[in-house]
Amino acid sequence: MTVTADFNDIAIIIAVVAFLVLVIALVPMIFQIKKTVKAVEDLTVESRKTVEGVNSLVNKLNSQAGDLDELVKRVKEVGLKMTAVAELVVDNIRSPVITVLSLLLGARRALKRLLRHRSNKGGDDDGNR
Repeated sequence: MTVTADFNDIAIIIAVVAFLVLVIALVPMIFQIKKTVKAVEDLTVESRKTVEGVNSLVNKLNSQAGDLDELVKRVKEVGLKMTAVAELVVDNIRSPVITVLSLLLGARRALKRLLRHRSNKGGDDDGNR
């Protein structure tokens, strides 16, 4: 039994062996690709959940920001009204206070002068003692 093979037979045998080696080498890579695709699918599901949570949080923050904006407007309005009320109060009190103080100071000065005049009996009339 002799085996005779020509160049074509040897080339076919080499090609078949190379194909078998390639298939054997590709099997672990195919399993790894399958695991990677599964991990990407899991990551996509988790990413969707996270995006939904973030969107819900952003919507809540937007609604609260609108409420906060309204609150700031109201505080500003109250501040402006308080300023106007304070100015009105100052304007209404200033005139009577100044009048009362002037009267009190004038009465004090007059009483001092009168008392000095009586105690001195004909003393200095300018009241500068």
